[in-house]
Amino acid sequence: MSQLSERGLSYNILLLDERGELDCGINSAFTDKIAFSTKKVGFENGIRALSPDIIVTDELGQEEDIAAVRYATSCGVRLLASTHADSMETFCKKPLFEQILKEKVFKRFVLLSKRNGPGTYEGIYNENLARVYLPN
Repeated sequence: MSQLSERGLSYNILLLDERGELDCGINSAFTDKIAFSTKKVGFENGIRALSPDIIVTDELGQEEDIAAVRYATSCGVRLLASTHADSMETFCKKPLFEQILKEKVFKRFVLLSKRNGPGTYEGIYNENLARVYLPN
């Protein structure tokens, strides 16, 4: 999030942190935070009250989370979200994501692994699930 504001891009960002794990000392004029709230409540209230351009959240994993994603995108809000999967193949097989993959709700997917330690960057995939960038 600091990357966006450091580059002079004035996006209004909402950080939705359900369990208080994502704070990391964020101090930006362009970032609001809602903590200890479900995605449904946080997305709805955050969009209504804060008018974010981008919502950052972690661990999509329940049907209610997908409904919140649909709501946000129908309001024109972009999302940066995470979920657990050990490969793109595993991710694509999760029934929860089947419809939003068909709808191409997300434009990019970044695959991280623990292969060379936590956060090993494995590549970027587009909305058609084709790899568009492979790190050296």
